[in-house]
Amino acid sequence: MVERRSKGRMWKCRRLGTGEVSLLRMVDLELTNAGRDDGMPTSFLREAALLSELKHPNIIRHFGAEILAKKAVMSTEYVHESWSSWFKRLEVCSQFERVLDVRQKFKQMLMGLSYVHHQGLIHRNLKPDNLFLDLSGTVKLGDFTTTRTLDIPFQVYTPEDPKERDRSGREMRRLWYRAPELILRDEIYGPKVDMWSVGCLLVEAASGKSLFQSDGEMDHLFRVFRALGVK
Repeated sequence: MVERRSKGRMWKCRRLGTGEVSLLRMVDLELTNAGRDDGMPTSFLREAALLSELKHPNIIRHFGAEILAKKAVMSTEYVHESWSSWFKRLEVCSQFERVLDVRQKFKQMLMGLSYVHHQGLIHRNLKPDNLFLDLSGTVKLGDFTTTRTLDIPFQVYTPEDPKERDRSGREMRRLWYRAPELILRDEIYGPKVDMWSVGCLLVEAASGKSLFQSDGEMDHLFRVFRALGVK
C-alpha cells in the first residue's frame, strides 16, 4: 500500500501481461456521500472520464476504472517522485543548475497545461500535490477531480462550497496556489486561474519559498491585495 486516506487507499501494483508498474486507487463508496445513496462520487467519474480521453506525455496515463463490490477502482500510471520531493532536491543545487532544472520542468508543465486548455478544459487545482515526475524526470499533471470544461464565451460555474473541503494542513496549503477568483466564488472565469497557480509555483521554485503562505481564505486574499494592490 502506497498511501491510506480517509475514504480509500492507493496501492502500487504491476499490470498483468506488460509487467508495468501502476497505481491502483480504491475509493470506499460507503464512506462517501454518494455511497449512502448507492451512487458514485462525481469527482471520481469526472476524473475517470477525462483521463481516458487525455493523451499527452505530460499527463498521467489512465489504464481504466470500474466498480468492484462497494469500491470504485481506478488504475493509472505510477509516478516515482512528487513535485515536493523534486523541490527539496533543488536546495542542494547550484544557482546555475537550479535555473536550468526549473526552466525544463516548467516547460514540460506548461506543455501539459496547454494541451489541457486546448482540449477545452480548466484544471483548477494545480499545486505540488498534483504534480509528479516519472523515472526519467518528466513532469506529469495529475488529479483532474475538480477540472471543468471551458466554453467560449465563458460559462457560469457553480461556486465551490467550502464546507465540502477537507480542513487539513494539505487543504490550507492548497490556498497558496489558488487564484482569487476561485476563493471569491466567482461564477465566470477561464484558464487564467491555472496560470495564476503556475506563477505561484514558479516563484516558489525560483526563490525557495512560497509567495503567499496564508493560513486561511481571508488571510490569503489580504496577502494578495497587499502584494498586488486592489483595482
